[in-house]
Amino acid sequence: MTGLTILFSGLILLLLFVSITGRVLDKRRPGPAVDNLIARVNAWWVMILALAIAFMLGRTAVFPPHPVFLGDQPVSRRPLKSRAAKRAQAAVQAPPTTGAGLKAKPPLRTTNEASP
Repeated sequence: MTGLTILFSGLILLLLFVSITGRVLDKRRPGPAVDNLIARVNAWWVMILALAIAFMLGRTAVFPPHPVFLGDQPVSRRPLKSRAAKRAQAAVQAPPTTGAGLKAKPPLRTTNEASP
């Protein structure tokens, strides 16, 4: 069994259990909460069906067929970095702006200041 088969089997079993539970609750204690539960479970059946169809179609389910999705172009295998990690790396690699004979950058002008 593949991992996908196990995943879908587990989801179907879970949905079957919740569907049966919802029907039993509807018979014993009907009400708006049980109706809401049944509606949500039915929506999950539709979502799982759509996902299963997309997996069965495979690459043809991807629209538009972009080369990256089809595997025609190599994808970088570098780990993604957060913005904070990128800023920290840039700060370490950037040359200093003051000291050791370098001039500091002039402050930015605001919109209220007159231009020269």
